[in-house]
Amino acid sequence: MGMKRVSYGYLLTVFLVLVALPLLAAGIAIAGNGSTLDAWVLAINPDKSIYLEEEDAFIGMAVLDEKGQMVCDSNLTLDITPPNGTIETFTTENGEIQVSPQCNYYGKTELPDFYLTYPTGSEGSYSLNLTTLTPYGTKSIFDQFLVAKWVPYGVRRYAPTRVYPPERYRVILEIKANQDYSGKITEYVPSDFEISEQEGIAVEQDGEYKKLVW
Repeated sequence: MGMKRVSYGYLLTVFLVLVALPLLAAGIAIAGNGSTLDAWVLAINPDKSIYLEEEDAFIGMAVLDEKGQMVCDSNLTLDITPPNGTIETFTTENGEIQVSPQCNYYGKTELPDFYLTYPTGSEGSYSLNLTTLTPYGTKSIFDQFLVAKWVPYGVRRYAPTRVYPPERYRVILEIKANQDYSGKITEYVPSDFEISEQEGIAVEQDGEYKKLVW
């Protein structure tokens, strides 16, 4: 496999196509076996793992019930705790978390069911706590992202937050180089995802993940 050369200030866009059938089909089958809190699914996906100071973070969210169906009227609360420790709260009720007009669509959609644009501040770790009230109690999921003054490479991922099994989805990795680089580019995805055969991409099994190498 050849080496990738990325020069300072250059924006590299990498495309790949994934087939979500094995992962989501298994998830729906498990969820349909019982009406419990554990069967509900919350998802939260910031579009970057590291942002620059005062850069906007686009955060996608989704809710599935015990039958694997979208819950578009879910009352979501997202608590974001920046480095200063002051919790910032965003909800669907006050309209800060927006609901996609395609949320109820059982088909291919690139837009998250719920989403929020959050302006980051100073450098440090930002913790995310997403909660929703279900008929069986409160469901929560936690995540985090970092904010830095400078990064050697900025990576933004354009990918679906919710997938519909029969469809194939395009994932875009947008890489901006802040310094010169020559070498391989590696990305990891869950092993249940099927990656369609594409020129220039090697797919290797690595434990619970698949390693994609350009």
